[in-house]
This record gives sequence, C-alpha cells and structure tokens, in this order.
Amino acid sequence: MPVCYLCQKNNIKIAFLKLGYKIFKCSDCGFHWLDFDYSYDQFAKNYYQEGYFKGDKDFRAYANYEDDKKIIQKNTQNYLNKILHIKKIGTLLDIGCALGFFLEICQTKGFETFGIDISEYAVKNAKKIIPNVVLGNISNSSFKKNFFDVITMFDLIEHLNDPRKDLLKVRSLLKDDGLLLIQTGDSGSVFAKILNKRWHFFAPPQHLFFFNQKNISEILKQSGFQVIKIEKDGKWVSLRYLLHMMGYSLNNGLWDKLYDLTNKNFLGKIPLYFRFNDNMVVYAKKSF
Repeated sequence: MPVCYLCQKNNIKIAFLKLGYKIFKCSDCGFHWLDFDYSYDQFAKNYYQEGYFKGDKDFRAYANYEDDKKIIQKNTQNYLNKILHIKKIGTLLDIGCALGFFLEICQTKGFETFGIDISEYAVKNAKKIIPNVVLGNISNSSFKKNFFDVITMFDLIEHLNDPRKDLLKVRSLLKDDGLLLIQTGDSGSVFAKILNKRWHFFAPPQHLFFFNQKNISEILKQSGFQVIKIEKDGKWVSLRYLLHMMGYSLNNGLWDKLYDLTNKNFLGKIPLYFRFNDNMVVYAKKSF
C-alpha cells in the first residue's frame, strides 16, 4: 500500500472502486487519490484529444466544448469579476486554458493574457483567438519568473500528476503580490459525502486527486502559498453535458440514451444552473 501523497503517512485504505479503478483514502488527513500506474505523459497525449472536447464516450468529458462557449463563459465571467476586485489589470496566465474562452474575456478587460494546455487540439484552437498560448506542462514551461499578476487553474488541479510540483513552479512564476485562483470540487462537501463514489468528481482516469478545503489549504502551504479565502460557487452546464457526465459517473445506459436524444438539437443546449456547494474557488497568495 502506498503512503499518502499529501501527509506521507501510511494509514491508507481503499475507499472504493469506480469503473475498475481504486480510489485510495488517507485515514489521517482524509485525502483521496486515484491508483494511477500509467505513464502520465503518454496518457495525457492519448486522452486529451479532440474527442475529449467533443463528446466522445471513450473520454467522458465535455459534450461539445466549442458549442457550449456561452455557457462556459458564464462561469468564467463570474470568476473574472471576482479577480477584478483584487487585480484590476496586469499579466494573466490560465493553466489548462482549453480553447481560450476565459482568456478571451480577460482580454476585453485589458489583461495581457497567456495560456498553456497539455492538449494539442486545445492549443491549436486557442491560438486562433489568443496568440500567447503554448503546448505543454506547467512544470516544464519557460515562462519568465515573477512575471504574472494572476494565475488561474479552473477544473485543472484534479488532473495533475504531481500537483505539489506544479504549484511550486506556479509560485516561481507569480509576482510577490500576485493572485492564484484555483477552482475544483470539494470532496468534503455534504453533497460529495452523500453521493460517495457516485459523486461526479470521482471521475477516473482523468481525475487523479480529490481535495477538500482542509487538504487543498495544506498542499498550498507545502508549496509556499497562503490561502486568502475559499468560496463556494454554483456552476452553469448545458443539458447535454449533464447527461454525458451522468452516464459516465453513474455507469447507467439510460443517461447515455437521453444524451443521444438531446445532443444535436436545441434541447442539449439548454443552460442549467446548479449549486450543491461542492464547487470551491480558492484564492491564494505567496507566503514568505
């Protein structure tokens, strides 16, 4: 049995199996993570392809990322409004920028925008609207140190193979008075605890680590950050995205049939707003 990634103790158990994958839990700090024994670089290259963004059931991610642009930007506009209360202008890096939709709205507010993503498909498309987007992993990136006023990570940290290593790199890129914003699921929320293994954020093999408010604060502390605040936000999704993910998370063919019925017509595009208090937004700054 491995030691805990977060606290390095060995009081580990298998929390449950999902879709053939083991999810471990540390009994000391409550941290959950996926038993992932593949080459991460090869996995990422194979997994985050066009089908990941276009509803391919082999990937189980977005139903149609590009066509859901307005809904996605509803969420990111909300995050940008909150950033603007802290940072009015400057350099901004979005890690895991996908097709660049967040960066596009940041440009309208005067930010100098940069992006990075591990998906060749995403970067190719993001470059159509944002020139400063690069392909790769943040730990191996060549961005200037102490350059960014704001760094964002939306629906990303759970995908990383070594989030502590990546956060240490993020710290080196952020200005001393810079802002880090991380959005991810809260495994300690009441909703997540009720659903247990059926919680949609327990999504192997793409999600590797699962944070609650306490242990995301801890990994940020280990990486040289101090949490300013943690908020809970709702989220907009399209009906087809909801059905697509439910079919995967619940491993139930009924949801897939409903998805197939709605995916390519106006019903699938219906925007839905959910607030189950399992979506957390973490604001952090460098600690010294």
